[in-house]
Amino acid sequence: MIEYGLLGKSLTHSFSKSIHSQIDDYDYTFIEKQEQDAKEFIKSREFKGINVTMPYKKTVVEFCDELSDTAKKIGCINTLINKNGKLCGYNTDYYGIIRMIEKSQIDIKDKKVLILGSGATSDTAREAAEYLGASKITFVSRKGNIKFDDYDKFYDSEVIINGTPVGMYPDNLKTLVDIEKFNNLHGVCDVIYNPVKTRLLIEAEKKGIKTSSGLIMLVAQAIKAAELFTGKKYDANIEDKIIENLKKNISNIVIIGMPGSGKTTIGKEISKISGKKSVDIDEIIERETGKDISQIFRDYGEEYFRQKEKEVISRIGKENNQIISTGGGSILDYENYLSLKQNSRIYYIKRPLDKLAVDGRPLSSGGINVLEKLYEQRHSLYENFADFEIDNDNIGRTSADIWREFNENFSA
Repeated sequence: MIEYGLLGKSLTHSFSKSIHSQIDDYDYTFIEKQEQDAKEFIKSREFKGINVTMPYKKTVVEFCDELSDTAKKIGCINTLINKNGKLCGYNTDYYGIIRMIEKSQIDIKDKKVLILGSGATSDTAREAAEYLGASKITFVSRKGNIKFDDYDKFYDSEVIINGTPVGMYPDNLKTLVDIEKFNNLHGVCDVIYNPVKTRLLIEAEKKGIKTSSGLIMLVAQAIKAAELFTGKKYDANIEDKIIENLKKNISNIVIIGMPGSGKTTIGKEISKISGKKSVDIDEIIERETGKDISQIFRDYGEEYFRQKEKEVISRIGKENNQIISTGGGSILDYENYLSLKQNSRIYYIKRPLDKLAVDGRPLSSGGINVLEKLYEQRHSLYENFADFEIDNDNIGRTSADIWREFNENFSA
């Protein structure tokens, strides 16, 4: 018999096992099943307790002998407890969504709330928004009464909650609405936790709007589920500790700056300190093209190189737990910002122009005048990309300072 676990169709990128290992000392197993096999597994009742994720949150309701009041009202569950052969269904996502909203200090009371989607998670978001006192709740979805083509009628919405998987790994950076069209927004929540920040959240943050990611919801609902599994009440501080650990472990460090400022060397040094994988964008491009950067510029031109750079950054930015060293011109494309920002903290390495290395760098060779012109073109872009700026006066000290700042920054 399985003790505890997660039932779903595809669980390759789930963080649930890591989260539950930090809550308590019990066996927690991933149970990947196609729909019919999932139903047979539930009917077998060969488990003590399980969490249920997409696409089975509504499917398993029919097998429950009892439902909590919240689960009955919402019509879906994400936690099943086997009580001596009787299956009891609960919806701990409800508590997770409330925590996600409250923890980020997004005030829903008397606000107009726009919920994206019409599935199980969106239904749960509706119930949470009602509990928190929303004055009006509107659903926009592909199949509901109000389609995404008609969301322009609700530009006066004050809070948006995305309850869909749009923008979730591996289909990162997709979004259903244009944040720029909403002028009354006080908050934006996204139940997606991978990537850490969806495009929806990144663009809301740039407008100064309060945001909350699904990572908070994921941890909060898991703790509630664990309390149902074990009958224990866990310390309130455990939520913050798990969120902080997850962010530190999955987040990337991105190094940007002028060509020759020491980005690659610093990236490799931080990798040694942190244990995170070192990834160099230019090195990947050279490996995949079979040519060094100077040859690519000479044979194909800068436009070809920038497109290749964009493709590589898009691919690498989706992944976690890396130190990513970028090329000096990576900041020229806004899409690169989105790709890098979604899972990362970005550091701008600054160094005096007369100390920049220029060998093998096609755009920075030609003397101090060329470097000065390049710097004038790019300096503001580096600043706009960066979360933190740091002078590189010593590789070891700079690397250690970045690693320290990174760890200090991540608190729940």
